[in-house]
Amino acid sequence: MMMDRFVAIDVEIASRFPIRICAIGAARLELGQETKSYYSLVAVDGHVRFTHVHGLTAADLVGAPCWPEAWHGVLAVLGDIRTVVAFRASFDRGAILAMSGRHGVRLPRLQFVCAAEMMKARYGCELNLRASLEVLGLPFPGRPHEPLADARAAAAIAVACSRGPPARSRCAIQFSQSRRRRSDRATCHPVRRILFWATPEHALPDRLALASRARSLAHRHHRAAHRPTRSRPPTPAP
Repeated sequence: MMMDRFVAIDVEIASRFPIRICAIGAARLELGQETKSYYSLVAVDGHVRFTHVHGLTAADLVGAPCWPEAWHGVLAVLGDIRTVVAFRASFDRGAILAMSGRHGVRLPRLQFVCAAEMMKARYGCELNLRASLEVLGLPFPGRPHEPLADARAAAAIAVACSRGPPARSRCAIQFSQSRRRRSDRATCHPVRRILFWATPEHALPDRLALASRARSLAHRHHRAAHRPTRSRPPTPAP
């Protein structure tokens, strides 16, 4: 499907229980072009527990807008668009719902699209944000775990997946290890490192070929990791 008009959103959190958003970024795309963007820190009470992830501290959030004010800025970017793209959309959606419920903010009816699931459907394995961009031959648009940069990255993935594989690129493809549910191990077992090189004179391998090779290597790795070991018979006593 073509992603003609949507808004990509990413949030960073200060804590998980309860979930508290400390920064949010949004980028509006129309016909593949960014037309509007927004970024804001969000004031939170208490300790910021994930500074090691996003680099934000409690001091950075002093004087930041509260959640209703920050969400109002996101609404300005949304306008009449109701399709929202996010990488790991269930996480961002859940965080937004939790914050809005806590602060009494009424949300419009939004349709969330997961860029990570788009990549999984296309290549057959779960990839993190950076690895997804590498697979598509796209640069990371900023600093990882900066909400606006991550939102733009999710937008680029959604656009690329809806249009098809890039025509010409030179990139190293890394399928990174990520946490997976036990039921997904057969098809999404960690593949340590797979490199595909495409010079400017040669197109990137067809996406079906990439997916087939990725699944084959993942299955081979899974079988090797779960192959039963033969136990030696006990040595008879003298």
